Amino acid sequence: MKKEPFKILLNILIAIILILAVRFLSKGITGLLSNWINSNYTIEFKFESSLYKFLELFFSLLIMLIIPGYTLRDFGFRKPKKIKYFRIIWLTFAVVIGGMMVFGSLYMGLLNSLFGGGMEPLAGMGGNQSFLTVLLTIWILSSIAEEIYARGLFQSLLDKLKKYRFLKLSLPVWFSGIAFGLLHISIYEPGRIFFTLFVVSQAMALGVLAAYYREKSMSLYPAIMVHILGNIYGSAVQFIT
Repeated sequence: MKKEPFKILLNILIAIILILAVRFLSKGITGLLSNWINSNYTIEFKFESSLYKFLELFFSLLIMLIIPGYTLRDFGFRKPKKIKYFRIIWLTFAVVIGGMMVFGSLYMGLLNSLFGGGMEPLAGMGGNQSFLTVLLTIWILSSIAEEIYARGLFQSLLDKLKKYRFLKLSLPVWFSGIAFGLLHISIYEPGRIFFTLFVVSQAMALGVLAAYYREKSMSLYPAIMVHILGNIYGSAVQFIT
């Protein structure tokens, strides 16, 4: 029994080290390749984000393949258990729109009015990019790569902690959702603190929902569906406004 807390912490530490390794490797190589490409070629569009997602996907899959005792099925590459897909559609909608109302009012409404910081965009899900670019890079590539990274690699490595629960959700679900949100701190720029907090909170909420369906279905595919829908709803709000 005395070894149990140590095993839990070790399990969490290994999972964190691996996802951070994927992140730093992907960012480092993206920077090197981007500098080389920009020095030798004239590219009319911003490709850095897509390159980073490809590398994130590549390194996540590579680690999955080389970890002893695991197969791709263990990381969620399997047919999902029977779930209600219509429920995923409306739950994701409720989380995204509800989060925009709650977190938007809190961070960019109340706190921004109290402490200032400038007017900041609410959705931030595509900027001035064309619809086709948003479709391919945000809705599809980012959703798939980030889910394989966060729910496929990270959450699966925490699978042994499923018996520990808080508010009816397992620790892997909470850790996966919270870690996914915290990774979005990287979007921070001076003067955009409340927008950053908004995005982080939104990502945590969506991440917990995706993690819940990853665990419930034992498959990555419903989690990817949640992520794609979340990006679609977020982008739709910006296009409308």
